[in-house]
Amino acid sequence: MIQSDQHHRFVLIHCFIIFLLINFTSSQVCQNDIPDFFYNTSFAGPLFDQSVYVITVSNFSVASPNGTTVFTFNVQPQTDSTRPSFVSTSVTGRALNLTQGVITVTSGNPNFTVTTLSNGSYALVTNTYPLSYFVPYYRYLFNLIATQTYSTRPSVSSTALVVINLQNYNVNPPVFIPANQTFFISETATVGSLFGTVYATDPDGDGIVYSMTSALFSIDATTGALQLQQSLPSYAASQYFVTVTASDDGASCLPALAACPRFSTTTTITINVTAVNKQSPIFLNNICGSTISFYENNAVGANITTISVYDSDRGENGQVTIAFPSEQARTTVSGLRNTAYTQFYIQQLTQTNSTRSALLRTNTSFDYDAPGLPRVWYLFILATDNGTPQRQSFCSLRINLLDVNDNPPVFVMTNWNYTIYRSTVGNSNSARFLRIIASDADSGVNGQINYYIGTVGVPYFTINQTTGTIILRSSVPGIYNLSVSLFPITFQVYAQDSGTPPRTSETNATVTIYYNNGNDPPPARWVDPAYEELNFPIIEKYYETYGNRPIFNTTYGFNGTISYILTSTTSSIMTVSSPFPNTYIPFSDVPVTRNGYVFSSGIVVTSGLHAEIQSTYLMYIRVLVTPPLIGSTTVTLIDQNDQIPTFDIRSIVLSVVENESGSRVIAQIQAFDRDVNPTYSFVQYRLNEVLSDSEAIGNFFVAANGTIWTNATFDRESNKTLYRIFITAYDGAPAWNSLEPNTQDFQFDVQVIDVNDVPPVFANSTSLTIYINETTAIGTGILNLTITDTDFDTILDFGILSGNTKNAFVFRLLSDNTADSTRTQYQAIGQLYVVGPLSYEVTNNYTLVLFAFDTQNLATITVNVILLPQNTRAPIFNLMPGFTSYQYSVLEGTAVSVLNGPVISATDPDIPPTSLVYGIVTNNIQWNINSIYLNQANNQTTLGIAAPGLSRDLPFGTPIYNFTIQVTDQGGLGVSSYAPVSITVIDTNNNAPIPTNPSWILTEGVTNPSTTVIFTDYDDPAQNNTVPFQ
Repeated sequence: MIQSDQHHRFVLIHCFIIFLLINFTSSQVCQNDIPDFFYNTSFAGPLFDQSVYVITVSNFSVASPNGTTVFTFNVQPQTDSTRPSFVSTSVTGRALNLTQGVITVTSGNPNFTVTTLSNGSYALVTNTYPLSYFVPYYRYLFNLIATQTYSTRPSVSSTALVVINLQNYNVNPPVFIPANQTFFISETATVGSLFGTVYATDPDGDGIVYSMTSALFSIDATTGALQLQQSLPSYAASQYFVTVTASDDGASCLPALAACPRFSTTTTITINVTAVNKQSPIFLNNICGSTISFYENNAVGANITTISVYDSDRGENGQVTIAFPSEQARTTVSGLRNTAYTQFYIQQLTQTNSTRSALLRTNTSFDYDAPGLPRVWYLFILATDNGTPQRQSFCSLRINLLDVNDNPPVFVMTNWNYTIYRSTVGNSNSARFLRIIASDADSGVNGQINYYIGTVGVPYFTINQTTGTIILRSSVPGIYNLSVSLFPITFQVYAQDSGTPPRTSETNATVTIYYNNGNDPPPARWVDPAYEELNFPIIEKYYETYGNRPIFNTTYGFNGTISYILTSTTSSIMTVSSPFPNTYIPFSDVPVTRNGYVFSSGIVVTSGLHAEIQSTYLMYIRVLVTPPLIGSTTVTLIDQNDQIPTFDIRSIVLSVVENESGSRVIAQIQAFDRDVNPTYSFVQYRLNEVLSDSEAIGNFFVAANGTIWTNATFDRESNKTLYRIFITAYDGAPAWNSLEPNTQDFQFDVQVIDVNDVPPVFANSTSLTIYINETTAIGTGILNLTITDTDFDTILDFGILSGNTKNAFVFRLLSDNTADSTRTQYQAIGQLYVVGPLSYEVTNNYTLVLFAFDTQNLATITVNVILLPQNTRAPIFNLMPGFTSYQYSVLEGTAVSVLNGPVISATDPDIPPTSLVYGIVTNNIQWNINSIYLNQANNQTTLGIAAPGLSRDLPFGTPIYNFTIQVTDQGGLGVSSYAPVSITVIDTNNNAPIPTNPSWILTEGVTNPSTTVIFTDYDDPAQNNTVPFQ
């Protein structure tokens, strides 16, 4: 305090005026405007202790756990005392002369959060683990936001910039793309085939090392390329599941850290073995062409035989179906249908491994002895696999029906009467009197009948066991030795067949023989005794050759006329009938003609004869007189070549495999000829060169036995894929009505089975160069390549064989034309896309070898990916070791063109580096730094201070000026970095004391009035705040 006297009054008044000026200028209006007036900035929001917070000493590790403190900071509320214009006043109602309010500080990045410390300061802490190193410019750049709220006025906010430069660390395991990968390889692929690439990336940018445990497959440790190590077994699984491990190399820690943790990830890849339909089904047990026999008494559904087929192909290619040909296929070219298929059916059994069996069963009951019904059938069996394309084989079977001795002999009559006329029968022991006839519905041996006299002690007569003819015993010289007194002689005859066991007639025949010892002629007798029992052959095509002419055979001395003599001229009838009841025969009698007592007739054929159906006919000839004249005629058919060789099915499709060489059998065809004569039914085969494709001639050959073979090598891609050949079957002699043998043609289609022999083709070229920005985002497709394959049903795997440093790229299928059923070749588009971070500074050129693998063949293309440098890295300040900021000092109120201290410089790590521009960050700075300027040159700068220099003293100064320098690359248009700057102001005694305790009152009229005036010095109290008097 200074006690003023009179000589100081002038000084006091002068000071008072100054005080009034100060007080006036410190009114509310002026006070609120002073900050804007002096600093052109607003100080409404809370005050951060720094405008920019930069982590510069060492970069912040991405491995920092949640809750790790990045830095601490202070935020002060805005009050009157924080205003540079503050002058104490008693005026009330000032906006800032209120309660300080509540301050909240938040982070502008969700990976970080702000916590309040116990001492009232704040901490920025991590809120995410791990942090991502590959954010833009390898740093986090965001704002802290401080908001001060009041109860009586709107809230106010301010911001501070945060720059957190990151240090990479191995915190993430590798990731497979996709998680579960599937690959395809042909079962015929050769050892060493590369067939796919396993892709994995590391979020930390580490390199990947691949490994797997498998005897069949291996993986390249660097590229992930899969390779076949051993030939796939013939009966191996169609699918393999292999575990692949991807391990990172921990390089993300280098060079900052000497050691880094390692991580591994495993996945199970699926390797599908694509089956190749290499072979057609094979019928086992030499069943094809064989004869299968079964007995007529088999029940419906009885198993006749078992058919087994083998196909070693894997998967659907080896799944076999055994069946009859379709109804359309088994209709011959002439329109005839083999009805045998309705009488049988095939029951397929469950396939076991590579073998499918089926049972051939009856579908109806059979009667071997039914007249006119077939006893032999020819069946074609087809074995078809489920491959693509399908392959099939066929097999022909001859099915014979066997007779069962299920019928006993039956006499055509049970009572037989015969009169021996002495006048017409010579006295000879060889005389034949009566033929007893029995029938047996069985055939063959079972139908052969022997006759026996069942009565004991029959005089004179015996029976021919074979023919049933009653004859004299060998001991009787002739009929003249017969005693009339013993007649009539009656006895029983029974019949027994030759089957096993033999069957005997259930009803015997009763034979009564009378003897006329006089000279009376019989009422009817044959002109020729041979008519009583005729037996001769005729040609099968008799009806077609002779029409209504009575059957004859001059070789056997029979001219076709059957004559008999009657003792009466009364008209008579001769009938021809079957001795078997209800049996039709294609023969009839000729109308009788008469010449006196001699009557003549004959036997005519009424329709076509077929030796293949019935070769022998037994007819009963009866002259209707009393007693009747009875004879029998046996006609045997001489087979003629009237049957044509017949293919049971119309056509068939079989196959050859392309690229096979050497003579090889495709199939053996079989036609059947029903002629009885072996010469006529002997079938041979030849290639019909007129009907066959011209391209087939010379490529396919047909042996006489029906074997179709080839020695040509086929190429499905450049030649025909289907050949149509016709095979002519011809029998062994001229046809009955021709000079040429009977023939029939069979259509045989041969398809060329495709093998995967043509590799895929990249349509573009063998080498490409593309340019992309190093900032290309992960997931971006950078190149589409068209791949074609003439094997239209191919499956392609895509991959990268080499050059894929740190697995930055993936080559995958984008689309193909498999949905187009009309396609003639396979076409796909493969896409190369980015899956890892790119860096021009680390790797600026990738030479990728891409491949497409069609399960057997590999095609490659080289793609050079050249990175175009981009501004991906922020400039780096070159701080002196151990310093976190640029630090300077200067005298208060002194103008300096260049501050003494370090030159501010930064480096642009981008290649190529760009020019740098420096600036001072002025936001949220409490003090006036308008006098600070930059001296920029050669990508560096120094600081200068313009007049009047920096103030250290209140109300407008501070001992330390903290602010931030910003450096921006690309000439000020690119990326910025920040560094703290601290200028310490050295105090000087540049402020005079001023009175600070108004008001001063001097009372008038008082001698030596006095008042106390207190002066204050605003220089730093610790240095120059001295007041010389009070």
